[in-house]
Amino acid sequence: MSSLETVYDYTDVPDNGTGSAPAIKEVDVGQCTGSCSSGQTRKCLLRDQTDPSKCLTGLYAKQSSCTPSHFKVHRYTTKDRQTKEIISVTHCKCM
Repeated sequence: MSSLETVYDYTDVPDNGTGSAPAIKEVDVGQCTGSCSSGQTRKCLLRDQTDPSKCLTGLYAKQSSCTPSHFKVHRYTTKDRQTKEIISVTHCKCM
């Protein structure tokens, strides 16, 4: 699902006040919506020292919330020459 954020980017506008207009950028910041399947996830708390692939103690939980897992950073320059960042969600994951 898209969620747009509009920013004015002055990166390519000269400092000398020649009247150039900033670039208007629309950034899809994304969002995670919906619920996850009723499957369960297991988080291993204690692993076997001789065989780390073997879980000795774990916690089970239902997958219920869809949460951002990967992001992308978008940079732009404000009118007063400050560099700002907007973070957008690129992938979601059930947690």
